Amino acid sequence: MDVFEYWDRVRDSKFASSLLEFRLEDLPPQIVPYMVIVDIDCATYYFDR
Repeated sequence: MDVFEYWDRVRDSKFASSLLEFRLEDLPPQIVPYMVIVDIDCATYYFDR
C-alpha cells in the first residue's frame, strides 16, 4: 500500500484525517523518515510536525 492509498482509506469521506487517525507506524518504515505532517489552523497558520 502506498501513502496516498493509506491516507485516502483513513480519511474516508472527510477532507483529511485527524492526527490521531493517521498512524505513522502503519506505513512502510522506509517512507517514514521522509514524511512531513502539517497542521493548518484557520488556513492562516501552518505547523510542521
